Amino acid sequence: MAYRYTNTDKWNDAWYLDLKPMEKLLFNYLCDNCDIAGFIEVSTKKWASDIGTDKRTIEGALKGLQRGLIFSKWTDCIYLKHFLRHQKNLPLNPEKNPAHRGIIKRFELYQLKFDIGNIDQFITEAETGIPSDSEGASKPLGRGLGNGNGKGIGIGIGKKEEKESEKREEEFEIFRKAYPGTKRGHDTELAHFQKNHKDWKEIIPILMDRLNSQIDQRAEKEKARNFIPQWKNLKTYLYQRSWEEEFHLDKYVPKIGFNSEPEVANPYYKPKKDGN
Repeated sequence: MAYRYTNTDKWNDAWYLDLKPMEKLLFNYLCDNCDIAGFIEVSTKKWASDIGTDKRTIEGALKGLQRGLIFSKWTDCIYLKHFLRHQKNLPLNPEKNPAHRGIIKRFELYQLKFDIGNIDQFITEAETGIPSDSEGASKPLGRGLGNGNGKGIGIGIGKKEEKESEKREEEFEIFRKAYPGTKRGHDTELAHFQKNHKDWKEIIPILMDRLNSQIDQRAEKEKARNFIPQWKNLKTYLYQRSWEEEFHLDKYVPKIGFNSEPEVANPYYKPKKDGN
């Protein structure tokens, strides 16, 4: 379970005080459920279910919160403008703070969605609302995040390999969010997956297709009234390479009466004769 700071001064903040009750509730919900950097994928249906309201109310509350949020190009993801400051994570210092290296990785993951060319510049503009023209004091997006030892940030793994890793991590996040079973956060699931599968870069591109195929197969089994096991938790699913599993239909035999054949055909089943 993650523990986070809450800024009690918000109850004296003019912007927060002007929010409607549902807008305040949604804002607090977003702060509790976004990732370590302040990003959260838009899922109004889930938010409505968690909060106990309807999708239209959530969409209306989002409009009231626009001043404190930044939407991605496709409006499928949100960045909370002042989240890092309220969590006491500014300024970022990845050389000394391992958590900050994780924050930088999240910014790199969402680079394309938010057109992030420079992390520090993006954060500064989000915090102040003023476009920054300064480049000298800012750190570039493509900083090395390789497998260094000790407290250093490590040797860069190369621009091409770094881009590939970023793409694979983004694909994994899409798969993780689509997975119907119980799951943990992105970083935790990805780290466990990478530890147990050295070929993770080759596996990730096929995960989404395999998941969609299994969802379709399960739907067919449900339609045919076949038994369908519950989804495994994501950690087990990945560890057991369950994306390789296939679900086959059992032959369904409709019930006729009390002594009719079972629903799933059994080649060894012999119906009882009358009078026995």
